[in-house]
Amino acid sequence: MNKHASTSKVRPVHGRSLQRPGFSLIELLVVMAITGVLTALLVPTLSTIRENANRVISASNQRTIGQALTMYASDHKDRLPRSRVIELSNPMPGELMAAHFEHSNTGSQDQRRYQPDYVAGWEGIGLLYALRYVEGHEVFYCPSHEGEHQSDSYTQAWEEGRGTIYTNYHYSGHKNWETGLHRRFAAADRLVLLTDGLRRRSDLSHRTGLNVLMGDVSVRWHELPTLLARLPVEDPVGIEVRDHHDLISDLFNYNGVID
Repeated sequence: MNKHASTSKVRPVHGRSLQRPGFSLIELLVVMAITGVLTALLVPTLSTIRENANRVISASNQRTIGQALTMYASDHKDRLPRSRVIELSNPMPGELMAAHFEHSNTGSQDQRRYQPDYVAGWEGIGLLYALRYVEGHEVFYCPSHEGEHQSDSYTQAWEEGRGTIYTNYHYSGHKNWETGLHRRFAAADRLVLLTDGLRRRSDLSHRTGLNVLMGDVSVRWHELPTLLARLPVEDPVGIEVRDHHDLISDLFNYNGVID
């Protein structure tokens, strides 16, 4: 064996060191600047892609609810789930986002006689869950929603059927609260069953428009960039109440707002 093999070392070639030079400060700053520019260009694109994906998921949720409403109507003489908030002397259409309200009793005999689907506390689209037309509560929440009504915060309430539970979707109700006429599935392609939340600005999941579920179980996206500004910041008072009710009524009754 060559006795020099174990002790040989790589020597510099022509007296020059083989050590590679590091990045200079200027090179590092240039790389950081380029990275920053690329990030700034990509972030809006990624946000748009995510929002579009969330719209698709939300539309799928609405279609699932629409299928459940169709099955419910088939079992209940073409009627939709009852919403007590629009049967009050002063209707509260802003509360049609609720699926459950706290209750003080299990319902009168008259309620049980004339409302065969009565389940204490459950309201509107919440009856779809209570009567098992929908299995999980997650379908009532939009992945784009950033407001206070998040699916995770209501998990136990859904399971136990207690407290006030808000969804991310706004039910049109079983009847027109202004005319008293019941909503039916006739002309289903013009019947609005559900929209994204309209109770407050923080309830609108998509800032530039909303998904709308029709009676034929199709979901249509409507670009409405002024809608957010027309919704109240907090619970409306005074003249705001009338304006808010009119806006919801126009959307639900397809009065040119979403054509």
